Amino acid sequence: MAGDELLFALYVVCGDRVRVHGHWHQVRAVRSERFATGGPALLLLFMAAPSWRVHPARVLYVNRC
Repeated sequence: MAGDELLFALYVVCGDRVRVHGHWHQVRAVRSERFATGGPALLLLFMAAPSWRVHPARVLYVNRC
């Protein structure tokens, strides 16, 4: 798919499509949280898939729509 980029999770915004386990999911919302250990986390809420909690520095495949 043309236009795919490798970005830190920190730069994902609403409307982006993120590749998770080989499937593309459109992001509905991004929330800032903390892991149980106290470290920073982002909660990616998708249109048609379960939410995904990731570290802000995790590198993800992103397609900007």
